[in-house]
Amino acid sequence: MTDQSPGRSGTGASESATSVGPRHLLGCRVRRIEGQVRGVLHMLEEGRRTEEVLVQLASIRGAVHGLEQQLVGLELERFVEDVLRDGRPAADAALKDLSAAIGHVRTS
Repeated sequence: MTDQSPGRSGTGASESATSVGPRHLLGCRVRRIEGQVRGVLHMLEEGRRTEEVLVQLASIRGAVHGLEQQLVGLELERFVEDVLRDGRPAADAALKDLSAAIGHVRTS
């Protein structure tokens, strides 16, 4: 899959060895969220004010939401690629996968 993240040309060209793929970028986001969660744990251990902890938790929720959006976007790109490459049979299977992915986001 090609990296169509903001700031890229979106030419659909294959990723070069030096470019960063979308899954790597997702991993970076997850590591940032992990750091935020560890920060909240540290805040709790220090006895920080509830308001400060809640602000950080809201920030984590926003980061997780952004991660969900990015994952759904990648799945949508895969869906379109499958349709363009393989036609209708692949589209039906990919649409089922996409619908399931979006369903998980809506129910969380």
